Amino acid sequence: MGSLKSANGGIIGDNDEVMNRWKQSTETFYSVDQRVRVDEVIDAAEYEKEPNVMMAEVEWAIGQLKDNKTPGTDGIPIELIEAAGDGMVRE
Repeated sequence: MGSLKSANGGIIGDNDEVMNRWKQSTETFYSVDQRVRVDEVIDAAEYEKEPNVMMAEVEWAIGQLKDNKTPGTDGIPIELIEAAGDGMVRE
């Protein structure tokens, strides 16, 4: 068996001491009530939604794509997206 740190930070090497430390650690962990209380739940409406995607971001992402790759699940090859130009970016 390997070594383990004690509660005060010392190294434990003895198998019996390691087993006792695991027992102590587990009992400490499960003795604390870690359930989420209803008053702690935050309403999702309080968070801001992500901003809209900017055209410059889409143009940059299209520019990063490499030619002659297999189309994705939409079946549209990158060459067609690049050939569409600004029309594709706006849609």
